[in-house]
Amino acid sequence: MDRDQLLAQLSRGRLKSSPRIERQLAAQVDYVRTRSPFYRQLYAGLPERVEDPRLLPVTGKAALMDRFDDWVTDPAVTLQRVQAFVADPAPRRMLGRDRAELERRRPSWT
Repeated sequence: MDRDQLLAQLSRGRLKSSPRIERQLAAQVDYVRTRSPFYRQLYAGLPERVEDPRLLPVTGKAALMDRFDDWVTDPAVTLQRVQAFVADPAPRRMLGRDRAELERRRPSWT
């Protein structure tokens, strides 16, 4: 079970939380708050430490794409750079990864 499946199960009350899971969730929320203006704004009303996934507001792909450069946590990744990379058929590297590796890592929900 991957992290997203685990969080989904937790949010539905099908699994009991554990201190380890709570620490991991709190670390993820802290990470995106620190590195993403979008998530810093989205999570502004949440407690300083979030250990319950049910507290997290839901967002969708359309909202994320509208503010791509604000939600991505690596400032080197911009919508313009990603679009240019995808449009160029020549094999090359982006952020130290080649096209084949990026394709293998592409989430199934995209």
